[in-house]
Amino acid sequence: AGQLDDDVLLIMLNAEGAPLRFKIPNAAEAWEVIEDTRSEAYEPIRKVKGGETLELLGRTAIILEKVRVT
Repeated sequence: AGQLDDDVLLIMLNAEGAPLRFKIPNAAEAWEVIEDTRSEAYEPIRKVKGGETLELLGRTAIILEKVRVT
């Protein structure tokens, strides 16, 4: 049987009313944003590098997927 290669997701939630900063794990060179619940008034984030800090606005969520190296 072959090895399964599952997607790796990082889900960050900010239930606070104020912005919070999250440090992105170095588990991947890059993470791709697959969902961002911020207002459409903000410039969408498409990719984030491992080790970067990301600020989540109050009462928002973001889902990142580990970018696969092929």
